[in-house]
Amino acid sequence: MKGSVDKIGIVTLYGNLNYGNRLQNYAMHTLLSRRGYEVQTLVCKKRGLKTGGKMLRDRLQCLLGNTVAKRKAAFDRFSRQSVPTRTLYTENGLIPDEICEQYRYFVVGSDQVWNPEIRKKERKNFFLQFARQEQRVAVAPSIGVSEIPAEYREEFAGYFAGFDHLSCREAAGAADIAALSGKPCAHIIDPTLMITAEEWREFARPLPIKEKYIVVFYLGDRDATLWGKITAFAEQNGCRIVDLANPSDRFYVSDPKEFVWLIDHAQMVFTDSFHATAFSINLHTPFYVFDRHQKQAENNHTGSRIHSLVNLFELEDRFIEHGIPERIETCDFTAADEQFVKEREAFQRYLDSCFI
Repeated sequence: MKGSVDKIGIVTLYGNLNYGNRLQNYAMHTLLSRRGYEVQTLVCKKRGLKTGGKMLRDRLQCLLGNTVAKRKAAFDRFSRQSVPTRTLYTENGLIPDEICEQYRYFVVGSDQVWNPEIRKKERKNFFLQFARQEQRVAVAPSIGVSEIPAEYREEFAGYFAGFDHLSCREAAGAADIAALSGKPCAHIIDPTLMITAEEWREFARPLPIKEKYIVVFYLGDRDATLWGKITAFAEQNGCRIVDLANPSDRFYVSDPKEFVWLIDHAQMVFTDSFHATAFSINLHTPFYVFDRHQKQAENNHTGSRIHSLVNLFELEDRFIEHGIPERIETCDFTAADEQFVKEREAFQRYLDSCFI
């Protein structure tokens, strides 16, 4: 493997409108780079897709003030500047086997790369089938559900057998992977939680907002009653609402660096997002997280992922399945800080075992 000894390729979900995806990718790149490797994120697309016209339309939409296009442009800039990426084009959208000669290791994770209902046509990429077994490393992948459905279990067991090092972001997922594979599966935290609050604050980009505010980052179907209570909370506490899932909100176009700053300086965060929750815990921002409800997207149910996260950091009382508490209380992060020490040590031990 001449020339490949110090290179690692990351395979993860890609998409330039998802804060959690971009931030976990950045965190993974940072952690691996600190170990002395040259790190690239690998994106594989089908050859021949007509992208030129779409890029032109996106630029035109930006000029016309379309907020979705402007947010995508902000995310594109962030990825170009902060996440070194190599884009491959193949006939079938699958990473070619010959690439294994160009890297020492390949890392899959984090995010829902092993969710059985996501990106099915790219599944071989996310199980690193193009690489040799000794090159495959799973770092905090998520299966996105509490248990792999029966119709996928045999298929997934075969894929897991191809890894010498298995881990998962959720406790239930780690147990299920271990049961299916017959191999140990470490339960480790999301890579964004390996970056300290101080480091994230250095990374963050300030925004021009002087008044007190709360962040609402709600990706599922909005419950009118819940939204009314959040609005009432904001009014009672003299806060404006920064609604990051609403294209009409002024701050909707914020990039991932600005997202971190917004979470850090908020009076409170109301969310159904895993990563908004993770950053709230890491940055000591009071929060409430809700179960996500989507009428036509059962596979996006976040309960398992969120439960695992808040349980790990002893913040179970911040998870609300229905409604909102009558009294909004601040968070006590004392136990979470103690847990951070243990979890970060465990994460580093796992990486030590993977990269020899």
